Amino acid sequence: MEKGKNKELEYFRTVSYTSPDSYIKYRRLSEFNVKVSIAEEDFKEEISLNLLNQTAGSQTIYVDNILKKINDSGVNDYADYQSMLKFIRDHELAWKDMDAFYRTLTDFFILELQPDGRISYFNKEPDIPTDYDAPEMAFLNKGIGFLTAEDVEKTTAFNEKYGKYNRDSWDIRTRDIMPEKRFLEMLTKIWGILGEVPMKFTKSAAGEVEDKLYQLKFYIFNALQGESLRNIKLHVNNINNMLLKDQGKPCFENFEIFINSLEYNYPVKHSVAYYVYQWRENLKHLKKEILDNLIGLEKTSRAAYLERLEFGCKEFLKNINVYRSSIDQWLEKYETTEIEIFDPSPFISSELNKVLISDVPKFHDAFEEGFNGDTEAIQHDFYNYHYGETLYEALTFINDKAGRGDSAEKTSLRKKIRSELTVGQLAYFFKLMMDEKLISFKAKTEVYNFIADNFDTSRQGDISSDSVKNKMDSPNPKDMDLVKEKLLHMLQFLKKDSEK
Repeated sequence: MEKGKNKELEYFRTVSYTSPDSYIKYRRLSEFNVKVSIAEEDFKEEISLNLLNQTAGSQTIYVDNILKKINDSGVNDYADYQSMLKFIRDHELAWKDMDAFYRTLTDFFILELQPDGRISYFNKEPDIPTDYDAPEMAFLNKGIGFLTAEDVEKTTAFNEKYGKYNRDSWDIRTRDIMPEKRFLEMLTKIWGILGEVPMKFTKSAAGEVEDKLYQLKFYIFNALQGESLRNIKLHVNNINNMLLKDQGKPCFENFEIFINSLEYNYPVKHSVAYYVYQWRENLKHLKKEILDNLIGLEKTSRAAYLERLEFGCKEFLKNINVYRSSIDQWLEKYETTEIEIFDPSPFISSELNKVLISDVPKFHDAFEEGFNGDTEAIQHDFYNYHYGETLYEALTFINDKAGRGDSAEKTSLRKKIRSELTVGQLAYFFKLMMDEKLISFKAKTEVYNFIADNFDTSRQGDISSDSVKNKMDSPNPKDMDLVKEKLLHMLQFLKKDSEK
């Protein structure tokens, strides 16, 4: 499988030890951490997929080859991940602080060690402000969020003045650079603990002070690589143990955890962000469990297993009552974007973000001064929408794997489009298109079925083709009036677009 080999190659490239200079291209430690995590999960999935349709003998050979590549990877064991985490925690460092420190060091400062032991520094680009209190930088304080036309204008002016950031404005907007005062505080802290770093690297050409500061960064990089390799090795050993015994029965542990987390279709206690992150994690473990189970099951048993999972998930589809249009309305109202709504960064100031990362309010909270009256509706809508997205993703994965088995039929899972029109209004809208011959069909039944299969409304989830036919054949005057109003609005949009 060429696709599998590519993921395998990408993984071993990511975790293979190289010179310290090769790490410098990663501006953030957290960026590399994410890259390693993604490569690891992709590789685990590919291992399971590659094993599915192999014979017992070829499965053993494949697993042995993977273990050999892990042992030959060249990552040293002395960069211990748990020790690294303890090291960062003990010295009150955080990913975002470390990211910003090294980003600032890379872009702004040149440091020199003086004979008396003091560190002197100067700005690589003296005209570029490094303090976010500077007037030129004030418009960036809102973080990644919604930018007004005025903000965009200021961003363009800033990038024109400091041309090196034309390709880097995203980093600037994330406030991924430290104010000078905070940088010096971090410099003192990191410089003071470098003697405790158990890793020694070859010096680069950056300069004596920078070389010493990068020791900690390289130690963390290498520790992340080593930990990922240990995770993969444990995963492969578990598969190997499973292959050596007659399993025959699927495990439902992670499936039960996944289903139990969807017991309520509204937030009960914690923040919406808490539940969304939990679902993502549960879904990741469920996918791995499904792949591992499929390896140990006979082909004739796979279809029944997947049907059991599909039935369990579909039971919860009736609980979905919020669709994308509602989410877009909240994003528009609060002038924010999808990317920042669950962002825990202290620099995100969106009111919508604050609501989504806050716990469900208690009764008395509603009477507090400054309480957002939209809180309950926002939390319900975002919770239920992502509740549905989680179920759809799980079902899509299950159906995809069902298509792999010789005896399993791949079932179609179609996510319907939500219309704010009623069934009658939607039916009449399509009738107008049919009368104008904008759509072609052999029989009207095709159109009735298409509407029923692909649309739902805010008032009705499942639409029957019979209902569509009845309302199309005998349109309600009120529905006709509303469709007329919508068409007039559409003409106004057309006029605006033509005047641009």
